[in-house]
Amino acid sequence: HPGRLFAAMTTALIGCDATEVAALADDEPRVLALVERFCGYRDSWRARGFGTMFRRWLRDDGIDSRLLARRDGERRLTNLLHLAELLQDTAASAMAPEALVRWLADRRDAPPADEELALRLESDQNLVQIVTIHKSKGLEYDVVFCPFLWTKPPAPRQPDDWREYHDADGRLVLDFRPQARDDPAIRQRCVREHHAESLRLIYVAMTRAIHRCYLVAGLYHESPGGSEPRIGDSASCLLNWLVDDSRTAFDDWLTAAKAPQAIEASWHRFAHTLGSACRLETLAADPAAAAAPLPAPELELQPPPAPPPVPLPWRIGSFSGLAHGAADDAAAAADHDARAIAADESRADSPVAADDFLRFPRGASAGDCLHAAFERAEFTDPASWGPAVERALAAHPQRLPKLDDAEAQPLLKAMLSNALSNALTARLPGGLTLASVPPRSRRVELAFHLPAAGVRDAPLQSLLGDHGYAVAPLRFEPLDGYLNGYIDLVFEHAGRYYIVDWKSNHLGWRRDDYEAASIAQAMRANRYPLQYLLYALALHRHLGRRLPGYDYERHFGGVYYLFVRGLRPQWSGDRNNAPGVLFDRPRRDTIGALDALIGGAAS
Repeated sequence: HPGRLFAAMTTALIGCDATEVAALADDEPRVLALVERFCGYRDSWRARGFGTMFRRWLRDDGIDSRLLARRDGERRLTNLLHLAELLQDTAASAMAPEALVRWLADRRDAPPADEELALRLESDQNLVQIVTIHKSKGLEYDVVFCPFLWTKPPAPRQPDDWREYHDADGRLVLDFRPQARDDPAIRQRCVREHHAESLRLIYVAMTRAIHRCYLVAGLYHESPGGSEPRIGDSASCLLNWLVDDSRTAFDDWLTAAKAPQAIEASWHRFAHTLGSACRLETLAADPAAAAAPLPAPELELQPPPAPPPVPLPWRIGSFSGLAHGAADDAAAAADHDARAIAADESRADSPVAADDFLRFPRGASAGDCLHAAFERAEFTDPASWGPAVERALAAHPQRLPKLDDAEAQPLLKAMLSNALSNALTARLPGGLTLASVPPRSRRVELAFHLPAAGVRDAPLQSLLGDHGYAVAPLRFEPLDGYLNGYIDLVFEHAGRYYIVDWKSNHLGWRRDDYEAASIAQAMRANRYPLQYLLYALALHRHLGRRLPGYDYERHFGGVYYLFVRGLRPQWSGDRNNAPGVLFDRPRRDTIGALDALIGGAAS
């Protein structure tokens, strides 16, 4: 759909301006390449999932670099990645792209108060981050605080039955000899290597800072058992050895006693040597006062007023556009079970035969195949049903899982033949069968265009509710132009005109799944009442112009929605409660109100 494609190119994510789009529209090879690229994204989504497609699109179209070039780029990119994460989590439940789009629209209109939807910080560069020294290796921070390097590292913890150290040649030794556990030389070597590793970590911590590093250094007192304070292990801490200017050897530092005055003097000399690059201050004994908040900016900036909205162009809409937000006029003829949900075969009342139509593939292609069979079949001539099935399968090839083509084709033909026969011979409410309708009394795929002026979702939703038609929420762009569609079948019987719509939706494996309650639920969820009211309005207008003396009450017979997977002789019920069948004859005032709203009179 070129309009949708060009609109996508102008978003902030892809970033084309009007000049680039105009040049693109005049360059057919570029348009074809663009279409091919987006088709690749679509195929990747359907085959490998939303997350894979999103990452590919982010990389191939340079989305992240384009967003980060903006002043608020980090905020935008964080929001986009957060949104993609939510969509990927939701799509993990095998949700089709169309269903995921509807889920997103629902959350935009009424977002739940989930913690996972809270706005995320776009950057942590202005936050205080507390990390271990091990984790900080290789990273840099503007300002680093090292408050705990003044303590002496604890003694090494060695396993009970072996010792780990390096020999005089620097080779790693794992010593399992019993005498190694008590050997003083080995113990000293292990202690030395342990403290050397601690010294390395101190170096790592102190070299993370870009601009400034704060160290807490020096000595502290211990008061064990209430005795007089004394200098503890802080005198031997490795941080003090780094500034010791007496050139004490590392091994000696770990064992020899140090004078506190000498250590403090070393820190002062160290600070004096570095000059302005280092400042030595006494650590305050009292708790620090809370930092005062930053003053509010004196200048309050206000965004300019938003420009007036650009009116939507004249366009052609469809039931799919009104019901699912898919403003693609080609979608009017492609709603054939595109949103079916797989059912669990274990819920079947009895084993399902291999050639049962319940096993027929699901989805848009399967729906197209079913419709093609009905279009090609001569209802009153059973001899034509087999060739119609063969031509439908040739035009819309189907596959069965775990079977090769040679094994699958006979089963597919039997499934579709059974469905065709069951549907055409089923006794519908009112006592008629479609197999008795002659060719001169029916039309298949009857196309229509209804002039539409100012159709809005809220008034349409309200009209449906006021007339007793409960459907899932409608969300679509205002429509000015035409509503088009294709009615599967219109036929005349006993002076009345009827509408038939074939549905291949898989509602389940049992008869109960195709009873009135289940069908009503599927009708509401897929907004099918809106579909057949539009069909009824189109037929009403058509008959009013073509049928002399037309009267709605006398000539309009009603609407049949036939869920073909539920039409089967063994599930047959009474005339008014046949599984797989929904019949409705909308009231005249309902069609009149819809006529006024679609034509603009209601507004």
